[in-house]
Amino acid sequence: MVPVPFSFRLTAFYGINFDVSSLDREPPQIMKPDLPGRASCAYRVGKSGVVAAFRLTHKDSAYQREVNPRMTDVYSRTPAIDTPLPLTAREFSVVALGLAGIALIGWAYMAYMAWAMANMDRVSMWMPPMGTMAWSARDLTMLFAMWATMMVAMMTPSTLPMVSMFATLSRNRRLRNQSYTSTFVFVAGYLVAWTGFSVLATAAQWVLHTASLLNPMMESRSYLMSGGVLILAGAYQWTPLKNACLNSCRSPLGFLLTQWREGTGGALVMGIRHGIYCVGCCWALMLVLFAVGVMNILWVMLIAAFVIIEKVTPAPAVLRAISGLALVVWGAYWVGLHFL
Repeated sequence: MVPVPFSFRLTAFYGINFDVSSLDREPPQIMKPDLPGRASCAYRVGKSGVVAAFRLTHKDSAYQREVNPRMTDVYSRTPAIDTPLPLTAREFSVVALGLAGIALIGWAYMAYMAWAMANMDRVSMWMPPMGTMAWSARDLTMLFAMWATMMVAMMTPSTLPMVSMFATLSRNRRLRNQSYTSTFVFVAGYLVAWTGFSVLATAAQWVLHTASLLNPMMESRSYLMSGGVLILAGAYQWTPLKNACLNSCRSPLGFLLTQWREGTGGALVMGIRHGIYCVGCCWALMLVLFAVGVMNILWVMLIAAFVIIEKVTPAPAVLRAISGLALVVWGAYWVGLHFL
């Protein structure tokens, strides 16, 4: 095979240039070769070239050759660099408390709505129009606000590993006098993606209300509809798309290295892309709320907890298999009740 010329730059950590004159074969999409005693390397071949990252194990300024046996004529000259510094306890607390504050605002709103629905004789509360009643712009806006707030409450806590990793990279860039972006921009991009999902969820609920498949309390009126939703959510747990999206959410460093973009706009785009992967991972689980009650706070909390567990468990494949089977069996039971 003719050697493939290319070059790449490490921008996420140090801004170091690595020039590679050729490869003796096409590299796989992701490689993680070990460099004993010196560093570890990860890179991805993309349309714009090769994105890579080195993590040095100690200070080194040596001239290295043939770093990876799959490469030929590999040269790198690295200045004395320390291993990337993690966030201090105070910095991590700021990130964690910031995300917790955003989520708590959403949970407070959700708790108020649940209380108001149970005490409509004491407070005036918006309720969705039913059947053939016309929907106003206010009705759609209120429904969208409910979904957007619910997504913020449910999904913000689960992004802590990714956000803290982004904050770590930004901190190291700041310490090296490189350009960096506020972590808030990345979080804002993540929430933009879930806001987009909220638009679709609002449209879906509007259709269900119009078809009289949901009652005024936003609970299902149809065993067949509820069972179908549960079977869909369970079957999606077994799909390659679910697996790919979940793996991206579970790999903060890998995601940031392969998706890194400079500047405020770049951080916003990275946040949106992370959010899209998260939506791809969890959209079917969110549809379960149409089966068990959109404003059923207990189920909202259970699904939010499951999303977090799915992202941190050491055995995600087992969890996906079991949860998928449970949802499919539960859905089949409800479909069976429809025909009794």
